[in-house]
Amino acid sequence: MEAMETLQRDLNDALTEAMGEVNEYVFFTLQRNFYKCAYRCFDEHTTVSRVEPCVQQCGAPPQRAQNIISNELSSFQERIQRSVLVCRDKFDEQRDIAALTEDELARNAKDCVERAVKGHITGIPKLMARIKSQITVKED
Repeated sequence: MEAMETLQRDLNDALTEAMGEVNEYVFFTLQRNFYKCAYRCFDEHTTVSRVEPCVQQCGAPPQRAQNIISNELSSFQERIQRSVLVCRDKFDEQRDIAALTEDELARNAKDCVERAVKGHITGIPKLMARIKSQITVKED
């Protein structure tokens, strides 16, 4: 069980580290652009009925980025869960048909989950590249 906790921690650490640059972009670049844009809305428009839609439009890029990040991370998590379920199915099949001891079965299951999670960890840079390509906007 300790190995699985270590694996979970490794996955979380890798994801947190990779998300640092994305979060920095969203929270600094996109939010900064939002505030600049909103400031211009107040400078250029004199009525609430014009300022509000302008400010809402300014908030679209950071909101869109958050939605993209949430969707991509949810998909990533679902892929990991499916991989673990495949390992569990293999474990069940081996238990039913293979002449393996419980220790061998448990080791096979652990190895399967480990390979699956490590495979997803190595895929994190591609995930980050996909997220970045979707949320990058032209600077003002």
